[in-house]
Amino acid sequence: MEAAAGGGGGGAMAGSLSNVAAAQSTSLQRLYHVQKRIVHTVQLAGGVMEELGNLGGSRADVVASQCREFMQSVKVREPYLI
Repeated sequence: MEAAAGGGGGGAMAGSLSNVAAAQSTSLQRLYHVQKRIVHTVQLAGGVMEELGNLGGSRADVVASQCREFMQSVKVREPYLI
């Protein structure tokens, strides 16, 4: 009798652990996505700085394009970070 009662509790515990693992996996995926967006945004800023620092003069169209993309990436808000 005790073995049967113990077996049922273990199944619930395993299910609970698998739910925790799934939640952690989802959180890690979200964190990875946010990290990629941050790196991309910093790279855009670096590209603008590099273009502005060109000795031969910066190309206004390149700077404007990168600045627009940078501002769009900064303005995007992640719903799960609010």
